[in-house]
Amino acid sequence: MSEKDLQSMSFRDRALYELHEEEKDKYSLVKPRKKDKKKKTYWALVQFSDESTKWYQLPKKLQRGLKEYRKIHPEDWDELLKGDIIDVPVRVNGQTETQPVRILRIKRSKRQADASNRITRDQFLKPEYTRFGIAKYDQMTDYLRQGSENCSQATMEKRLHKLVPPVKNKAYDFMRWLVIG
Repeated sequence: MSEKDLQSMSFRDRALYELHEEEKDKYSLVKPRKKDKKKKTYWALVQFSDESTKWYQLPKKLQRGLKEYRKIHPEDWDELLKGDIIDVPVRVNGQTETQPVRILRIKRSKRQADASNRITRDQFLKPEYTRFGIAKYDQMTDYLRQGSENCSQATMEKRLHKLVPPVKNKAYDFMRWLVIG
């Protein structure tokens, strides 16, 4: 539209015309496309109580937390959850139950979990000990059993005994080394 046509318009019509032109300009700009980067997810190599290992994807809550922690600590982010106990879903006798496992290693991968039974639960903890170095199995089992009805306290405690050493002190480690070899 020419300058004379704009001057002949009423104030209201000119304002509406300018608003319409701004809307056109806003949508006419084509934003450059980002390269299709596949989002990387965090996976954990876990050890079961029978000493078998398997890779599981960490849940969304832990994904976000690890992403932030990795920004702050780029050198040792993979050591954060090492040795922690976390629940994973396992199918036993046709029923899904949770089992505690120990995290051995964390890695990033472009692969996503193909099924929900390959994703850990978001309950995890560091093994707890008294000031004398004796493991607090009751407190650990109570925390890990929250929200899982299918696993009894006795079986959860047996599995924890195999994952977490009962005593954490140097004298116990030395005696165990002498007996085992």
